[in-house]
Amino acid sequence: MSADEQILDIALGDVRQGVVRDGCQPLWIATDRGDLALRYHRAAGAVHGALLLGEAETGFPSPADELYARLCAALVGAGVSALRLSWRRPGDLAESALDALIGLHFLRSQGIDRLGVVGHGFGAAAAAQAAANADGVRALVALAAQSEGLGAVAALPAGCACLFVHGTDDAQQPLAGARRGYAAAREPKYLRVFSGAGHALAEVAGQLERELTDWLLLELTEGDPRLRR
Repeated sequence: MSADEQILDIALGDVRQGVVRDGCQPLWIATDRGDLALRYHRAAGAVHGALLLGEAETGFPSPADELYARLCAALVGAGVSALRLSWRRPGDLAESALDALIGLHFLRSQGIDRLGVVGHGFGAAAAAQAAANADGVRALVALAAQSEGLGAVAALPAGCACLFVHGTDDAQQPLAGARRGYAAAREPKYLRVFSGAGHALAEVAGQLERELTDWLLLELTEGDPRLRR
């Protein structure tokens, strides 16, 4: 990834790299609208990768008792790189969709050409917006998604699999929104409803981790001739 690139109407600058600790490398990508902070979990030689997006909060938010930290470790262990980011303007959907596009662009610059995007709440809407405007996205996961912006799933590229995950006790985002997103998406698509789970999905953290890991690995690697033995 080089400086002076452009994604839609945002200009990219230099990438600053931090010290790798416990397999995680801090990164900062300069833009003409502020720096974007990321955490890169690199799997050596990876051609598959996932971008994990949190709620409309500062820092690196994650649902389900730090699900994303565990998911990163599981994916890297299976040869899939993972990337998290900190929103430049939390709550601004248009700017956050650009953040997600920058994250996907970075992964592609690392030689990754099969991408998955996971988003929680607000992050699910930003994930859908970005995935509909990016190349190479094979899988989208919408966790407890907000309704605003989720309609972009209808514009996802053909063959991009969608998984909608929601809890019946989500007091922030009604289950009906996930059902509408599911109805708008093209096949292949899946709806997973957890009885008794709230917005953060903490009640099903362990099960969610296992199911997401398996689903992402299947969707990202299935049919890839480079994996044939």
